[in-house]
Amino acid sequence: MTQPPSNRDAARNEAANLLASAYALLDAGDYDGAIADFENTIALVNPNHAEAYYNRGVIKGREGDNAGAIADYSRAIALNPNDISAYINRGNAKAELGDNAGAIADYDHIINLNPDLAGLYYNRGNAKRELGDYEGAIADFDRTIALNPNIAAVYINRGNTKAELGDYEGAIADHDRTIALNPNDAMAYYNRGNAKLGKRDYNGAIADHDRAIALNPNFTLAYGNRGNARLGKEDYDGAIADYSHAITLNPNDSVAYYNRGIAKLGKGDNDGARADHERAAALRSHYV
Repeated sequence: MTQPPSNRDAARNEAANLLASAYALLDAGDYDGAIADFENTIALVNPNHAEAYYNRGVIKGREGDNAGAIADYSRAIALNPNDISAYINRGNAKAELGDNAGAIADYDHIINLNPDLAGLYYNRGNAKRELGDYEGAIADFDRTIALNPNIAAVYINRGNTKAELGDYEGAIADHDRTIALNPNDAMAYYNRGNAKLGKRDYNGAIADHDRAIALNPNFTLAYGNRGNARLGKEDYDGAIADYSHAITLNPNDSVAYYNRGIAKLGKGDNDGARADHERAAALRSHYV
């Protein structure tokens, strides 16, 4: 004779049905419906259901509610201290909110448990860079590359970090590697051009920014920095043209106005320079 299901079995079945529904809704992009099912799992079936807290946190993170995501990941971790994904995602959510020290603590915890996850070193390196720990960031990017040498974003960020330290040759080498991995990456050419600008290789900087603009004709920053390289060569007309194009793309670019004013001063156009510098000051005061 078949025995009736116990209360525990019934609760387990109800949780399984709610979770199955939640995952189906999540796959369909119905985040509100998925959250409702995860919340019902917690409220009606099991208030200590770590999986439901974790997945609700994932959805909150996708919707930009990082504070809510952190709360759910923390609850999931309290219920299941071995949930690696919850630590990683909580660290990412903390980084999104600017809590880089908190993010590093979460990444440290997982790295201590599993020292071979390349992505964690990359994430920790980015958090260290945000805190101004450039040497620590480079060490983490080095470790990421040792574990996986084909992640273009790591070379980009390591190169930019090296440039922050004045190691322009090292930065250029990293951007070379990014370009080798993705020859159509406009940002990589832009970053390499900036490193060349840092070492006063104005022709090299112009060539890289030319390529960045060819790949992305609306790349405002590339016009501005190509203008800086032309200004370094005392090509005032070329610099003014680039700054003017940057202003056309972004009429609120105070830096472009300021630099165009410098180029106009170089040409002896004092009135034009004054007008540009006044406009730059007005924009800066507006956005402070």
